[in-house]
Amino acid sequence: MKNQHIVTYNQIKRTIKIMKLAFVFLIVSLVQLSATTYAQNTKLSVSVKNGSLESVFKSIEEQSEFLFFYNARDIDKNEKISVEKKNSTIEDILKDIAAKTGIVYTIKDRHIVLTNHPEYLKAISSQSTKKQVTGIVVDHYGEPVISANVVEKGTTNGIVTDVDGKFSLSVEEDAILHVTYIGYVPQDVPVKNKSSFTITLIEDFQALEEVVVVGYGVQKKVNLTGSVATISSKERGQSENPVAVTDLVV
Repeated sequence: MKNQHIVTYNQIKRTIKIMKLAFVFLIVSLVQLSATTYAQNTKLSVSVKNGSLESVFKSIEEQSEFLFFYNARDIDKNEKISVEKKNSTIEDILKDIAAKTGIVYTIKDRHIVLTNHPEYLKAISSQSTKKQVTGIVVDHYGEPVISANVVEKGTTNGIVTDVDGKFSLSVEEDAILHVTYIGYVPQDVPVKNKSSFTITLIEDFQALEEVVVVGYGVQKKVNLTGSVATISSKERGQSENPVAVTDLVV
């Protein structure tokens, strides 16, 4: 009896450690995701007619968390410019400014670095081929799929859908959106000349058969280190589908 209590206590400690690590990884992922989604989802309106560059920067900073950084010897903040943008992303506004002034920009989280050095001109030319796409990911019932992965295929540029199944992403004109979610068949959607998408995911029944619900999440059977028991619908008297329960070995 005493040994059983010791084993149970050790199992609980091990489980708590695993849960703490999972929580830390979740927080880190959310922070990284927040940095990407803020620039893509924040909508700004700028209306400056024949005003200074500095007035444009101030207008953006006043209605967002973005901050501009530049060397006064490189950027003439008094240069006159007209910018008329409504409900636009920071990327769209900066592209307009760059086209009119030749300024090159880099977005790092909420920091915008400006320069006019020739060596950065190649970077701006590649940015000019990008476009903003938006959409929603739903299942075959038309319900939004939360936290589905939407990635520009062949790159690390991606985002997850929000609580409404929606996403917004800046991609190349000829990009392919690779959409995945556990239990569903992956979808490849060419962007082409479209900017708005409704993507329907189909359940992957073969993959679902290999998924096991455990006390702290979902795992594939091959990844489990314990025995798996099945409770039939008769035994639990509710759902028609059996539920797999694991007795983990720690």
